[in-house]
Amino acid sequence: MDRIPGALLAGEKVSITLTLAIILDDEITSPLTEELHRLRARIAAHKNAPGSAASRHSATTLLPRSYQSQQPHPDLERRFHQLMKDLYQETGRRSTAIGKPYWSNYFNRSVTLRGGLEAARRYLARRDPQNGFQRMIDLGLADISLEAVVLKHPWMALFTSQELATARRRLRNAGLSHLTPADA
Repeated sequence: MDRIPGALLAGEKVSITLTLAIILDDEITSPLTEELHRLRARIAAHKNAPGSAASRHSATTLLPRSYQSQQPHPDLERRFHQLMKDLYQETGRRSTAIGKPYWSNYFNRSVTLRGGLEAARRYLARRDPQNGFQRMIDLGLADISLEAVVLKHPWMALFTSQELATARRRLRNAGLSHLTPADA
């Protein structure tokens, strides 16, 4: 099982399932109990991992091993997560200062639930940019958009060449080639 629904983190579904299994048939109790122990061990391991969003009750960080932290940059990932949280605040401050407040609540929620790196990867995996990207451009805040930030050092090291190409393409399509560094 590669993903654990949020209810499993809270223990709700597991408790109900185990209770029903005990009531209905003792034979299925043992496999469910074993699965519960495996899930608890995985959750505990993620809670103890540095910078783990699981410790903030996010189930979506329990991704297949092939997609987790492809590069060994735990400190860089933690710093990137903090940058994403800070950029949410900076976007709100700068847009409010020009009289057009914009708080990207959907993005902030995604960062909070999934962690900054996973949220960024999900946004870059989409074929088209989110509406918030155009809003950032309209407000003159493209320099702090996700697409611009991931192309800067040291953050580039966290992303695949395909993810970086997506960020470059979106910026170029928006007429913002000046925000795409030559080495990105």
